[in-house]
Formats: sequence, C-alpha cells, structure tokens
Amino acid sequence: MPFLWRASEKDLHKLLLGGCIEGARIDPDDYFMDYQDDWINDLSPAKVWDKSRRIGATYAESYAACRLRNKLTEKRHYYFSSADESAAFEFALYCRQWCKMFDAVVREVTEEMEDSNGRKYNNYVVEFSTGSRINCMSSNPKRFRSKGGDVTLDEFDWHENPSDMFDAASPATTWGFNIALLSTRSSEGTPFDVIAQLCDKVEKGLTTFDKERTLNWKYYRTSIVTAIQQGLAEKIFKQGKVSFAARCRFFYRDTSRGYPCRY
Repeated sequence: MPFLWRASEKDLHKLLLGGCIEGARIDPDDYFMDYQDDWINDLSPAKVWDKSRRIGATYAESYAACRLRNKLTEKRHYYFSSADESAAFEFALYCRQWCKMFDAVVREVTEEMEDSNGRKYNNYVVEFSTGSRINCMSSNPKRFRSKGGDVTLDEFDWHENPSDMFDAASPATTWGFNIALLSTRSSEGTPFDVIAQLCDKVEKGLTTFDKERTLNWKYYRTSIVTAIQQGLAEKIFKQGKVSFAARCRFFYRDTSRGYPCRY
C-alpha cells in the first residue's frame, strides 16, 4: 500500500504558515473575501459550509486543496464529488488554474473508469510530483470504495443519495484525513439540513455533539447578504450592494434556499 501523508491539524497549519505560496504568482488577498479565507485557512478534520449559491465556496475549496498539495513533500490524495459530472469537471479546471499560477509541476489526466455495476464515468485528475492526486468525480457511492484521503462532498444536499454518499465517502478519511461538506439546502429534513441544524444549535449553546453518533463539525454559514457585505458585489460586477442583492432576489425568488438572505 503506498504511503499517504497524515498530519495533525496543528502540523498542517505549520506547513501552510506564511500566506503566499513560495514561487507562486498570486496573493490570496487578490482573489478571496474574508469568508473564503476563513474556510481556506481552517484545517479542521470535519467542516460544514451551509451556504448561498454562487458565493465562490467551491472555488475557495479548490484553492485550498491545491495549496496544501503544492506544499507537501509526501503523498496525500484528495477526493472531490459533486452532484453531477459537469461540476466535477469545473472543479478540476479550477485546480488546473491554481496549479499553473503556483508554477506547480502536475500531470493532468482524464481517466475513464467503470464502477462495480459496469457503468462508465470520468475521473478528472490533477497529479502532483509527489504522487498526490486530486480526483474529481460525480456522485456515486461505489466510487469511494477502497479509497483513502481527504474528502469533499460538494452540493451535498443535491446528490441523488446523500446518505449513501456520506456512508461510502467518510471511511476514506479513517487514517487521519479530513472531510468537508458544502451545500445549499434543498429542503427540510435532508441529511445536510439535519447536520446544519445540529451545528447551528451547538453554536448557540443549545446542545452538544454526541461523540458516539456524530463528528465534531466545524460549522460555517454564509448567506448572500454576508457575502455582499464582504465584497461579493464589487468583486463580480462592481455594482453597489443594494442593486446586486435585488438582482439575486430576482433570479431566485425563494431566497430561503438558493440565495438565503439570513439564517
């Protein structure tokens, strides 16, 4: 079995201390807002991002995944799965962009795979010189069998079988790796909604995590209002905050879901 690098949260922070990537042509401050920086710099073993649409959450996660592997001298795999293959491909494009800006030596591969039911799918891979691989796949629980490394389940609430995905993906982190869930909420009572509501209650001091039944999640929530307050409108359109918020409400009338205005 190939060696995969595992480290404590403290050790990972030491590795990444210092802001700009050595040799990189970018400064994160030029690309990310505060809420994105908070997520990127948090190396907790289990994270949840309860978010609005189109605030750059997945974009920030792609940077975090590449930044860590560009710093490592040992192998540490990463598995990203979103609700469909087009989202996985977009994440791979983000990763390729960051690697070019880091001047990282990588190999870009599109692997045609076949699951245990004989269904074919593409695995979009960015492979670093250490052997670390960022694997970008669509939603299918069987694709996480026999895998080990960091895991991100993007738009978790919109996967066809989110509970099955979590049950299949979370064991991949058993040997000291991290798991992250990012999503807008689709409806009440879904697996992501249940986790987010629990995290919210813990944050408010109304309950505590049951260590026997759930992970000790680090909880983030970003409404469209929070994103606008931290500069999203100016970043995208150079519009004023009020006009941009009105635009979001027009595109998504049910602001409690895709563009939540408050929590």
